Amino acid sequence: MARVLSEYEFKTRSHSIYPWQKWADGQIWQITKGTDYKSENGFRSSALGYARRNGMTLKTSVTKVQGKQAIVFQFVKATPKAVVKRATKPTAKRTTKAAVKKTANSRK
Repeated sequence: MARVLSEYEFKTRSHSIYPWQKWADGQIWQITKGTDYKSENGFRSSALGYARRNGMTLKTSVTKVQGKQAIVFQFVKATPKAVVKRATKPTAKRTTKAAVKKTANSRK
């Protein structure tokens, strides 16, 4: 049965397997599969999550270095998008059946 606890110490991940703060310095980094990462999709997903949480964008490219798969990546600080005011269109009056009948009757 469910019960209410007065307190509980939740376990949190104290560290990532990747040194994101070091790698997110704006430089272009190259890492090698097997040495620096295991899964391309796993790395990209983690890196993109870190970038989003920290207001950055991520550039990645997969390449081969000495016959081994490698990922080249760069974290880039996101620039604020300019606020563009859209021109407002004049609102057209809605034509209802009643308005059409009224107009037709007034013309007679």
